[in-house]
Amino acid sequence: ITSSLGRETTALLKVDLETGETIEEIFSNDKCNVGGVTLDKDTKEVRAITYNYARTERVFFDKELEKDYEFLKANAPIPDAEVGVVSRTLDETKWVISYYQSDGPTSYYVYDKSPGRNDNEKETSTPSLTPLFVSNP
Repeated sequence: ITSSLGRETTALLKVDLETGETIEEIFSNDKCNVGGVTLDKDTKEVRAITYNYARTERVFFDKELEKDYEFLKANAPIPDAEVGVVSRTLDETKWVISYYQSDGPTSYYVYDKSPGRNDNEKETSTPSLTPLFVSNP
């Protein structure tokens, strides 16, 4: 759960639901509240935490998810844009991504991680980004 009891900002806590005792502080930031929490859909383990002080920042607990965000940042069509996940398929092979910038429109892309084929008909696992649309500012 997130809680600000005894503190100035919210923290993400693991709590014993029967006793209400805090088992573990998973994440906190003295400058801002915990924002989004990404959970594994099956195990409910924390995969990432998002917070926003001056910009959106993430703390990753899942290395695969971190690699996805590194790819999305490195291949951003807009330099210095903030990456956001709008939606994902249940198998997480396709994502709708937003690239937000404070001084312009938000661009949306499809991030496709599903295996494909290259020109030599060999299977490849290189993800792709396909433009979807650009919102009006």
